[in-house]
Amino acid sequence: AVESGDRDRVGDWLHPDYRDPRHPDRRAALATLFWYQRQHQQIHLFTLVRDIEVDATTEQAQTSVMVAMTGVPVDSVEALVSLKADLYHFGVEWQFNGDEWQVVSSRWERADLSSLTSG
Repeated sequence: AVESGDRDRVGDWLHPDYRDPRHPDRRAALATLFWYQRQHQQIHLFTLVRDIEVDATTEQAQTSVMVAMTGVPVDSVEALVSLKADLYHFGVEWQFNGDEWQVVSSRWERADLSSLTSG
């Protein structure tokens, strides 16, 4: 959804009560994402999920994900070595909402390429 610029699909992933340290609400987070999309002709994401924890009793989950953002498709960590990519580590909190998982909050920080090859 992010790569294709599909605002509706991206919005569907965010819980109505979404917030994070940089955005007070869902609308602000979507505005930042769409501003970023306007600044870059193409966005391609290479993701590596580090860890997933699910608490079935509270219907909540947490994931740790490494995300590289590039202007061209990437299919391996090795391919990233030759590209100038923005790399981030995301901690994402999920809530089961009806019949789907939605992002309730996230936090991110810049990371370096060595983060993709190390635990």
